[in-house]
Amino acid sequence: MRSPSESFAESAAERVQDSGQSVAELEARNVREPSRMRRNRATGMLLAAALVVVVVAVDILFFRGGRWFWERLAANVGIVFVFGTLYFSLPAMRRRG
Repeated sequence: MRSPSESFAESAAERVQDSGQSVAELEARNVREPSRMRRNRATGMLLAAALVVVVVAVDILFFRGGRWFWERLAANVGIVFVFGTLYFSLPAMRRRG
């Protein structure tokens, strides 16, 4: 029975052979990946902070009383949907152009 590390090494070797790239090219790409991950994490954190600011601002500006529960809930859900759409569409837009 093979250990998980052996099967992982074999599948990684197969992927290298299937990709047609040299090991040096793949290693160079892997060196750049952490910076991309940091940038994606920073983008996500910035978008989350903007989401909180927008939700709080809309609540304060438009729904000051306690009698607007359903309207406030609908507005907040709508804002979250808009930010979710932005979050998932920005990487696709960056890849295209």
